[in-house]
Amino acid sequence: MKFDVVAIGEAVVDFTPFGVSERGNIIYESQPGGAPCNMLAEVARLGGKAAFIGLLGKDPLGKNLIKVMKETGINVDGVSFIEEAPTGLTLVEFDEQGERSFHSIQKKKSYEQLTEADLDYNILDQAKVFYTGGAMFGQEKTYRAVKKAFEYVRGNGRTQTCCDLNWRSFQYDREYARSEILPFISEFDVLKLSEEELNLLSDMKDMESCVEYLYERGPSLIVVTLGRQGCYYYYAKGGGYIRTYQTEAVDSNAVGDTFTGAMLKKISELDTDICDLDKEEVIDMLDFANAAGAACVAKRGAMMATPTVDEVDRVRKQIPKYE
Repeated sequence: MKFDVVAIGEAVVDFTPFGVSERGNIIYESQPGGAPCNMLAEVARLGGKAAFIGLLGKDPLGKNLIKVMKETGINVDGVSFIEEAPTGLTLVEFDEQGERSFHSIQKKKSYEQLTEADLDYNILDQAKVFYTGGAMFGQEKTYRAVKKAFEYVRGNGRTQTCCDLNWRSFQYDREYARSEILPFISEFDVLKLSEEELNLLSDMKDMESCVEYLYERGPSLIVVTLGRQGCYYYYAKGGGYIRTYQTEAVDSNAVGDTFTGAMLKKISELDTDICDLDKEEVIDMLDFANAAGAACVAKRGAMMATPTVDEVDRVRKQIPKYE
């Protein structure tokens, strides 16, 4: 199989604050990204083969995005340009603690025009791991296309599947998430969530109960990223918390995507089912992903901040963990 990870979803440009002008106006830096592209960039930087399926606007932002994806090592044979809608862009805002929030300012975006006709089945046939995320779940036609792609890769019996929900409050509400999305994402082999997304899907008060509730619905592995607290995982042989590394936070954009990319690169290398792994193997895999995220947060640039193997190894060897 040619590709370690194939992703279908959004390619966008994040406009991130980069200081102020002499007149006190906010200066924004355009950062090529989108959760699937950030994740694939990390797969590629770790030496994996990555491919993206999606739509870009026929505009300067789209042209730059495709250029950056190629330079990063992402296969873009499954990408098409359209004139009906512009390339997606998002305004990023950071609070005093450095936590980010996203603001959508477009009524129409290129990735929201994706339909079943845009799927590249030749690329899907060659995927060791298939990935998608929540940005595609809020629109009927994109959701239908993702479901079609998922059914197709699951039918070959050889492809692992992963959903990283990447929920944004402007996409859909809790009622829709629980009634329409939860039944679908429960069919994925790997489900990666943030703590906020865990609360979106369940009313249970403690994390362990929430995760076990979701695990009983079908996934083989559930991973919840917790920022400076690292991550929590659960699979057939149990679960637990894994601490992360104390790198200085410069830009939290793409950190979760980098974590997912590092995790999926490791999963693509497996010659056994996830449920058959020893706990020590799962812990090592997720510790590697924690280190990748820690290396990413120390740099600016979304897709461009994803670290190499050497950078990840340096974090694991030289940087202490949070207590």
